[in-house]
Amino acid sequence: AMQLASGLVASWIVVFCCLVVSLVYIRMVAGVILVGREGLAVAACAACALVSCAIGTFIGAIPRLSSETKDVICTVLTMGLSLPAGLFGTPSQRLCDWLSANFPLVQLANPAVQVGEAFYRLTFYDSLVPFAGSLATLVAISAVLFAVAALFMRRQRYAYL
Repeated sequence: AMQLASGLVASWIVVFCCLVVSLVYIRMVAGVILVGREGLAVAACAACALVSCAIGTFIGAIPRLSSETKDVICTVLTMGLSLPAGLFGTPSQRLCDWLSANFPLVQLANPAVQVGEAFYRLTFYDSLVPFAGSLATLVAISAVLFAVAALFMRRQRYAYL
């Protein structure tokens, strides 16, 4: 358990640092103004890193699959979550809008949507309540994925005893 926890913390730190470097680039080089909310953007990076690590842990814990199969699942899942989040241009943005109007719970459960919404809400909303909602949703998604991964890992551990 200690090895798993330290591995997760190390993974989270690496992903978080990469996201912060990207945020610095977006702010300093691309010139995107965050209206004095850079600290909150760093908090969003922390939540995004957490959900990223949770997805990776979940996929890694799926029993009886080769690492190649898990790589494919990771790629397909990334693309599959990004499309309804509107990250592939105008047609996917229309799909995102349609899903948000007709299936809001599907969009609520999609971490790619919540990541985009967190930064959108941080940048364009006066109130921080919607932003906090996106961060809470990302943390909740992470908790569910970590819990399911823990169940998978526990079963695998007992299977080897």
